[in-house]
Amino acid sequence: MSHNVEHDVIITGVPPAPGSAQPKAYSRRPIEELVQDEKQFALYVQATDLMMKTKAADMLSWFQVGGIHGAPEEPWDNVRGLSNPSWLGYCTHASVLFPTWHRPYVLLFEQALVGCAVKIAGRYTGADAGEWMQAAVSLRAPYWDWARNPVPPREVIEYATLTVPGPDGNDLVLDPNPLLGYRFQSDAPQVDPRPQTVRCPTQRNPNVSNLQALITSLQVLDNPNDPMRDRVYDTLNDAQSWETFSNKRTSQGAFRNSLETIHDTIHVLVGGNGQMADPAVAAFDPMFWLHHTNVDRLLALWQALHPNTWVSSVTGPGEGGTFTISRNAHVNASTDLTPFWNGQTTFFKSSSPGVRQWQILNYDYPEFAQVAPGSDARAAILAEVKRLYLDAEDDEDDVPAPTRAPLAPGQLTGATTTATTAVQNAAAASLHGTAQAAQQAAHAVAPNPAAASVVASAAAGVLQAVAGGAQRAHAAVAPAPAPEAVQPSGGGQARPLAAGEGEDTQVTFVHAPAAGPNTRLDWFARIRVKAAKVGSSFTVLLFVGEPPAEEHDWRSAENLIGVHAEFVNSRPGQCSNCEENAEVVTEGFIRLTRTLRKRGLYRRPEAEIEQFLSHGLEWRIQKIDATVVTADEVPGLEIAVMTVPLEFSQERHGWKKADEIRPTHRNLTSGRAGGRPLPQQ
Repeated sequence: MSHNVEHDVIITGVPPAPGSAQPKAYSRRPIEELVQDEKQFALYVQATDLMMKTKAADMLSWFQVGGIHGAPEEPWDNVRGLSNPSWLGYCTHASVLFPTWHRPYVLLFEQALVGCAVKIAGRYTGADAGEWMQAAVSLRAPYWDWARNPVPPREVIEYATLTVPGPDGNDLVLDPNPLLGYRFQSDAPQVDPRPQTVRCPTQRNPNVSNLQALITSLQVLDNPNDPMRDRVYDTLNDAQSWETFSNKRTSQGAFRNSLETIHDTIHVLVGGNGQMADPAVAAFDPMFWLHHTNVDRLLALWQALHPNTWVSSVTGPGEGGTFTISRNAHVNASTDLTPFWNGQTTFFKSSSPGVRQWQILNYDYPEFAQVAPGSDARAAILAEVKRLYLDAEDDEDDVPAPTRAPLAPGQLTGATTTATTAVQNAAAASLHGTAQAAQQAAHAVAPNPAAASVVASAAAGVLQAVAGGAQRAHAAVAPAPAPEAVQPSGGGQARPLAAGEGEDTQVTFVHAPAAGPNTRLDWFARIRVKAAKVGSSFTVLLFVGEPPAEEHDWRSAENLIGVHAEFVNSRPGQCSNCEENAEVVTEGFIRLTRTLRKRGLYRRPEAEIEQFLSHGLEWRIQKIDATVVTADEVPGLEIAVMTVPLEFSQERHGWKKADEIRPTHRNLTSGRAGGRPLPQQ
């Protein structure tokens, strides 16, 4: 479909160098590498500064490019919106178009940035003038790989000023450092009450970034119980369909985070109560572009691992709208990615050359530069993804390890044995009391000395798992009881689940078959919520046992399992259909397997693991202004413990879920605020 509208900007990618006929797909570089390149970094920060100081009405100014995402809710480059839009920005969130819409958006930023860099390079007239121009034309938007380097270089978050080589041969001091934030211009419409963008500000000083709070927040990404590199690796490998990979809406059979869910976490951790945590104004922060260039890189890596999968078609209830896309509109690979013109009368689409084949738009990523022509690109990228994100502590995940024998079908009866009940009671006592209380509880339920010994040792294992963390002494744990002694409670009993819960409307087994020699169970928590109803971005934090008394200690707590974040518009009143969109349910996942392994429970009987989680799992919800809210105050919050059996794949030399297997509910959070309701009987 053509659109005969006058406009100023056609997005082509970085144009050829002056005097050259053909552009080249130079690699976008990690920011920690770029800061070491004297010439390119000097051009990058000067170009950023120039974009920020360009008149706000210019379509390629910092204000105009940043404003496409949300505020000021005005047409960009003459692309008019609907008369009654669902969202007052062009960005597609909670949509199958999320990854592909942001690809030309980052490309537009890169085109504007390098255009400024070329202008600046032209001012260098010394003997090395040619080197400066080459540095400019080969510059591409840098990325921040937050999974590998949770805290970016000090030039990005700390230094108040930057000193770089200037065009006249003298040092040039950039004061203030443009990478710290954008100062809203006086000739721009007001989009935020604060004079500049800030990161993790305190309530006392809302107009000032708080460096220590930002670093503490970002260190969550390296939390040993659920590091971001695990999430990235799992998403790239295990999110097989476009629906599960692309966006955060609930998806049948999903057990890994989507790209958008991971993306949301970064926004909220960087922003705190600053602009990065609010979709309406996030794109004004310079870290938005470092972040989204990395999101685009992860899309490219996923494409290499799943070359035959691309944008799916979605229509009907649940598909939200934008400034230019109607709510519940049919969207697919042919939907216009407005407002991004790729010609005089056409917009980019997900099917457009350059969206799926990004290199033809004159950029690439370092991982692909290492793929030899004619070689197996998928195998090469998989090896690189493993090198980057597969943690050394997960070596046991690379090869099959012996496990306990699977239970026979007759043992999956659903009956709760005396021993299991004893473990339940003793575990509860050990979590909330003492080892002596656990011993007494064990004897009370299992008066037989031999049975009591088995129960007490199992309960002691749970106690040590909570109290001892990774230092748990394996010698103190009794060998796993025989199947006759302890059976998984509720194992194998099929139950119809409550209607209206997505994939849960089908019959699901409470327990999957136990792991065999070439299989293992992966444990995780699934978090679902109607996030838009909360009114601002927020985090859900999972702990083993009670969190610290002081809320500011939560993110650095040793017993923190992981954090799930929701990226929420703070100004729904400006959106005519936001009330409808507030019914959208989104989901994310926090793996529990690493926590179980660190506490010596991973190879223990499933009954012990269940009791450890049912009595030890705690959660807290905190809004970006540091307000703590109860689970009852978060509409639709449902935290469920689930498992999925993984098979060892010789082809991938790694673990994967069989296509026909679906995650299994463990019903360990039922009856608690924010827990998963019990299935209907």
